[in-house]
Amino acid sequence: MDLTQLAQFGEFIGGVAVVVTLIYLALELRRSRSDARAASVDALVSGLNAFNADFHNNAELCDIFMRGNNNPEDLDPVERTRYLAVTQRLVNHFMTIKRSRDRGVLPDEEWLAYGVGTANFLASPGGEWACKQAATTEDVRNALRDLRSHSSKSVDFDYWKGTAYR
Repeated sequence: MDLTQLAQFGEFIGGVAVVVTLIYLALELRRSRSDARAASVDALVSGLNAFNADFHNNAELCDIFMRGNNNPEDLDPVERTRYLAVTQRLVNHFMTIKRSRDRGVLPDEEWLAYGVGTANFLASPGGEWACKQAATTEDVRNALRDLRSHSSKSVDFDYWKGTAYR
């Protein structure tokens, strides 16, 4: 084998190495995207679990939340502040999940399931009041309005025992 043949063989091996590397990178990118999607869903569930635990572990906060959903004007100033803080926490969690969805790492199925539920809650009399007070963007408010149109459930705001559907 002469030097020209060795050079051609080297180029061939180099080309094969590039193709193998590109295939490996494509597989790693796919795995990384899958991991990011799983992490987004985990964050969604963890945030909701923490939110729900507050009510499970604190009957007073649960009472404030239920009364605030019906009519925040029925709450005293301290209760209204607590209600607004809890609602802001839910809006903050929604903004985080929306960013995951906007980056394409949160699947549409989870986005709609979570988003419609959150939008329905925030459509309560207290939720609407709190949204006007909340530190958020117009983009988030628009997303909440859009998600309400995806709802197939009608929300009963005459009583609140958590989020009540009929």
